[in-house]
Amino acid sequence: MHHDVDEGRRPPNHRLVADGTLPAAHCTDDGVGPVYRGTELVEAMTETAGKGAYVVTRDGDRAVKERLEPRLLPGAG
Repeated sequence: MHHDVDEGRRPPNHRLVADGTLPAAHCTDDGVGPVYRGTELVEAMTETAGKGAYVVTRDGDRAVKERLEPRLLPGAG
């Protein structure tokens, strides 16, 4: 999900996590790539400083977003 450029995606994504339809969601700003080992998110990478990755989890009946700082690729800025 391109978290920073399509704000219309956030509310339904958060709602699906909050109501338990999705156990969690991995979201990224445009230009950030999540890296998985199997089904486990192990890091995020970007070539643009200031971009972020996020894990949305459920806390009671609400969605909570945690920012993950992506690794800046060499030579990027």
